[in-house]
Amino acid sequence: MPGRHALEALLLIPLAASYLVIGLGIAVTWGALFPKSLLLVTAGHAIRNLPLAFAVLSSSTQPRPGSRPRRAIWVPANGRSSPA
Repeated sequence: MPGRHALEALLLIPLAASYLVIGLGIAVTWGALFPKSLLLVTAGHAIRNLPLAFAVLSSSTQPRPGSRPRRAIWVPANGRSSPA
């Protein structure tokens, strides 16, 4: 997919910033629009942790370099490797 790496980099930018900087930015920006409440804190927490969740999920869904797909192991019903 073209632009995939650029999109991933854009989504991971908040991980490089400090929690304090992002928290204050959310408090100032959203605090002017909405009353300060537990909902604002919850939304800020979700916004701060979305890039981390994205990084974990995207790394777990991509194949590792040099890894091979696993094949199914055939085990007969009687438990023996040769027919009886």
